[in-house]
Amino acid sequence: MTNYLLSIDPSIKNTGITLWENKKPIWVSSFSFKKFNNDEWKEFKHAIYRDHFWETNLIIERGTFNPKFGKGKETLDHLRGFIAGQFNKLLTKDMLISPSSWQNWYIKEFLVFFENDKKWTKKHSLEIVQIIITENNWNIKVNNHDEADSLLIGWYFYRKINNEN
Repeated sequence: MTNYLLSIDPSIKNTGITLWENKKPIWVSSFSFKKFNNDEWKEFKHAIYRDHFWETNLIIERGTFNPKFGKGKETLDHLRGFIAGQFNKLLTKDMLISPSSWQNWYIKEFLVFFENDKKWTKKHSLEIVQIIITENNWNIKVNNHDEADSLLIGWYFYRKINNEN
C-alpha cells in the first residue's frame, strides 16, 4: 500500500474529495461535474499530480441501486470510472465502499448522535467530521457535507478496513 489515498464521495451535484498522505488528510475539496469548472479541475489534478500521481490509491463510495434513479446511477457509474481513469486505474471492486458500510460503522462509533434516529444525515457527517478533525489535531477545513463524507470514507478505510485503531 502506498502512503497516498484519495477518498471520494462522488455526486453529480458536488463531489467531495480528500487526499491523504501517511494516513493524514492534506487536502479536502469539492466540485461539481454539472457546473464543470476547468479551474477547479486543474486545482484537483495539481494536488494529485504534485508528487504522487502514480502512488495514489483510490477509495470511492459506490452507489446503491434504486430503480427510481436509474439514469442517475448510470451517470454516477460513469463518473466513478472517469475519476479512476484520471489515475490510469481500472475501477475495481476493492476500490468501492458502500454508503451503508461506512455510515453504519460511524453510527456504532458515535452512538450518542443517533439515540433517537439511526438514519444518517448531512448534519451527522458535519458533526462527526469536526470531532475527528479536532481529536486528531488536523489542520484541515471541511466546507460542506460532501467534503465531510469524503473525509469520513477515508478515515473509515484506515480505521476499519485496515484495522488500525
